[in-house]
Amino acid sequence: MPIPRKIALLCLLLAGPAGAETLSLAQALDAAYAQNPELAAVGREIGIAEGERRQAGLLPNPELSWEVEDTRRSTSTTTVMLSQALELGGKRGARVELAQAGQSIAQLQLERQRNALRAEVIQAYHGALRAQTALELAQQSQALTERGVRVAEGRVKAGQSSPVEATRAQV
Repeated sequence: MPIPRKIALLCLLLAGPAGAETLSLAQALDAAYAQNPELAAVGREIGIAEGERRQAGLLPNPELSWEVEDTRRSTSTTTVMLSQALELGGKRGARVELAQAGQSIAQLQLERQRNALRAEVIQAYHGALRAQTALELAQQSQALTERGVRVAEGRVKAGQSSPVEATRAQV
C-alpha cells in the first residue's frame, strides 16, 4: 500500500539534516492532527450535527400570510391568517432522536478518521526510523571500509603486502 504524500513529507521532516533534533512520535501525531484537512472537515461535521440536534428540538415557526381579493379599492377584501403547526404523535421527539443519532455518527466518523490517521503516521514514523537507522549503518560501513582501504594502502607503502591487496581493498 503506497504511503500518502503528506505522510512521506512527515518522514522527510523526521529524517531532517544530520545532527538536527528528530521529531518524536507524539510530535508527529500532534502535527498530523493539527494539519490534516480531512480530519478538520470531519470535526466540523460534529458542530453541524449539534446544530441540527438543537434545531430539531425547536417548535416549528408560526406562519403569517395574507390574501387580497379584487383589485378595486371599494370592493377589495384582505384576509390575514396566522397559523401554527401542532405536532402530534411524537414527531418532534423522533426528530430529536434522529438528530442525536446523526451526532453520534459524526463522533464515530471523527474517531475513525483519527485512528486511520494515527495508523498512517505511526507506520510512516517507524518507516522513517528504519530508513534513518539504515542510513546510519551504511555510513558506519562506509567509514569502516575507508579505514580498511587506508590500512591496506599503508601496508603496501610499508612493503608488507603486495599492491594487489590495496586494489582489492578499494574494490
